[in-house]
Amino acid sequence: MKWLNSVSPSQFIDLQPEDPNGHSKKNKKWTQNPKFDLLAKVFSDVLTHSTSSALERPLHLPGKVLEYASNRENKPLGISGLVLSANSPTSGSGVYTPKRYVRLSPSPYHANSCQMFIESYMSNATEDRNSRDSSDRSFKKYGFPVGPNHLGITIGFSAILHSEDFDFSNPKESEKWTMVSSVMDGDKSDFDKVCDDFDLLSEVVQEVADIMQPEAPPILDGRVARVRFRLADQSLAKDNWDESEIASKVEQLASIDTHGLHNLNDFLPAKPTAEGVQAIAEMFQASVDGELYDPAKWGGFYKPYGLDVGSKTQSTVASAQPAPAVSQPATESVAPAVETPAPAPAATPVAEPVAETPAPASEDVGKKSADDILNMIRNRQSS
Repeated sequence: MKWLNSVSPSQFIDLQPEDPNGHSKKNKKWTQNPKFDLLAKVFSDVLTHSTSSALERPLHLPGKVLEYASNRENKPLGISGLVLSANSPTSGSGVYTPKRYVRLSPSPYHANSCQMFIESYMSNATEDRNSRDSSDRSFKKYGFPVGPNHLGITIGFSAILHSEDFDFSNPKESEKWTMVSSVMDGDKSDFDKVCDDFDLLSEVVQEVADIMQPEAPPILDGRVARVRFRLADQSLAKDNWDESEIASKVEQLASIDTHGLHNLNDFLPAKPTAEGVQAIAEMFQASVDGELYDPAKWGGFYKPYGLDVGSKTQSTVASAQPAPAVSQPATESVAPAVETPAPAPAATPVAEPVAETPAPASEDVGKKSADDILNMIRNRQSS
């Protein structure tokens, strides 16, 4: 954990909201401090590293942790289907947050509706005056006060299916921050699928509570599934984070979430098989050679978005010669975790490279056209 190990708690000794107990106009200054973003970077490092280890899939920490807008505006990390976001300094109403938190949320669910999170209240906080969901009241008395010159860090998992007055027969747009909003926004086809996901996540919350034994009882009422685990106060006079045990506790949380009875792996696409990796290499080579995408050959592995290959689909293009075997290992041409290749801009779908094109030695690569780059690849292979 690069950022956790290189950024000490003592660097945040002067990072303090004027009102640590709730949103306030007085808190604008602390959200403009560069250390406000630095703290999100440290927490994000812990969250992504722990989840990546548990999933056994790469989750690369982005250069900047994006503020929450919605999961539809922030891209998932790699092919994980998980969106990383941090809380915004302000809700837009002229008041500013008293806390800092980051979360991983499965796309396309709203970040507030389904998340694994790290949340920190600052020195001398005695309460959290603000609430979004009625279930917030159940946690108000836990985790406070935060001692002077300390961080009060809470980790946990939360899923909120809908609001208390939600009517499935007459859904309202105000549900945009709950799980059911994914149906109203067209990301899920029906409420039954969302309810199935919620039931799965409820079992995750129950397992977290059973194993980690938080002070605050979990909430599992069929509408809300939430568990919060308050870590030991982290002194801001220390040079490491050992006092809070944030690294080990988040790793434990991520391990339960991903390897429990039901787990976050259910939200992820399958890892490519050996045959799938070979298909990737063949499509890459075919794209370099200017050949057309062949759904009969590769449709069982990857297909352009929206293309229905069916069970008896025949190639819609002239039969091409088999793509030459790739002389180098597939890992040199493509990354092992790749997304489904998108169609090339021609009218007929064409196989595209599914990994970044190897960078040519010249420093002015940004000035070269796509044809120039393809020609360089062909020349390199022929030599």
